[in-house]
Amino acid sequence: MYIFKIVVFLFKCNSEMYISIYSLLRLCYIGTMVNVRFASALQMMMSLSHGADEGHPLLTSVQLAEGLNTNPTSVRALVSLLAKAGLVEAFKGKTGGVRLKKKPDKVTLKDIYLAVAENGTFLSCRTEIPHQCIVTRNMDSIFAEVSQSAEKVLLKHFSGTSLSQLMARLR
Repeated sequence: MYIFKIVVFLFKCNSEMYISIYSLLRLCYIGTMVNVRFASALQMMMSLSHGADEGHPLLTSVQLAEGLNTNPTSVRALVSLLAKAGLVEAFKGKTGGVRLKKKPDKVTLKDIYLAVAENGTFLSCRTEIPHQCIVTRNMDSIFAEVSQSAEKVLLKHFSGTSLSQLMARLR
């Protein structure tokens, strides 16, 4: 588990405004929905792998939705992205469902992440923050650099971890 420590420094912006790094980082998240697409997609892929191991290679969007405590429409949206990336196959109709298209040892976390990553970014900053001081005027470019560096490390780690490795942890 990675723990990010936030050290609070105060910066003077204009003559009367003080903003901490913590507050600036919060600007990147407050008012935005937490992106759980990767976690949901990973859980779906693990469920499909487990289903196949148990003799049920085809799971419905309703079954997957129950495991995620969400609705089948949300699941179908993720299935569509995973299918587009060639990770799953989806079949319509009464006897339809979803199954893995590749063997679990051929699917990496990077594959899953890239299939569902919104705009290809791990972290994103709010764009509507007011540019009132030197810090806020430069936050977009600084945060873009920070998030790109973090994503490179993340993708390197993800590329070395397969779905089958995660499934082995369950047993």
